[in-house]
Formats: sequence, structure tokens, C-alpha cells
Amino acid sequence: MNGSRVTVALALAGLALVLAACGPPAGFVSAADVAKEAEALRAVVPLPPGATYPPLPSLDPGGAYEAGYGRFIVESQAQCAWFRYWAEAIAEDDQAAIDRASAMWDEIRTWSSVTNADASWRQYLESIVERARLGDPSGLRERVKSCA
Repeated sequence: MNGSRVTVALALAGLALVLAACGPPAGFVSAADVAKEAEALRAVVPLPPGATYPPLPSLDPGGAYEAGYGRFIVESQAQCAWFRYWAEAIAEDDQAAIDRASAMWDEIRTWSSVTNADASWRQYLESIVERARLGDPSGLRERVKSCA
């Protein structure tokens, strides 16, 4: 009995090695693919003046990721940067920056990280934006606290 357990364990270990060597399962992408996608998008997804992208979150080199995860990361990072910029603009009463950030929301709301979110998350974001447009940055500040 003990020998058969060892045989099964070795067979499973061998199968795991073969599957790992073949790459991620169908429909998923590798960490390297996520990083490439994110880098390409950082070149086209706008940030507010003076902002830079933070490092990508840690990715497991052997992991499998949903296709589009790199886009989600970049869009989320950009959204946080714009919300931070907007909150600071309201605090400084910088109308030009407020207008720039408010106008940017119209582009952000078309990003897949927003359009693919569930209805309650989209409503939450819309409520933050509505309050910001009325001069209340509290929702923006709260959202930015949770940004990476």
C-alpha cells in the first residue's frame, strides 16, 4: 500500500511539472504576459500631471492570470492617481485641476475596469464622482486610501 502511494505521488509530481512547463491553462496568461500588457498600456493610459505609475503588484512567475489583468492593474492605478489629484485640487481650490479631473472621469468610466465591474461598484464610483463635482472630496479620499 505504501509503495502505491509513493507511485501516485511521483506520478502527480511529474504531471505537475509537465503542466507547469506547458504554461498557464487555456484562457489564462502568464505573469510575464501580464507585465507586458501592463507596460504597453502604461504608454497610453493617461495620468494626471506630475503622477507616475507605482510598481506592478508582485506576480507569481509560475502563476496563471486572467487575460486582461495587466489592463485592470494599469487602469486601477491610473484611476487612483486621478482621484488623488482631484481630491488635492478640491482641497487647494484649483479650478483648472478640478475641471481636468472631472473631465477625465468621462474617459475613465469607459475603461474596462469600470465597465466590467458589477453594478454596485459602478454606482459607488458614480456617487464618489457626484460628490466630488459638488465640492466634497471625502469619497475620493476614502477610495484613494485603498489604492496600492
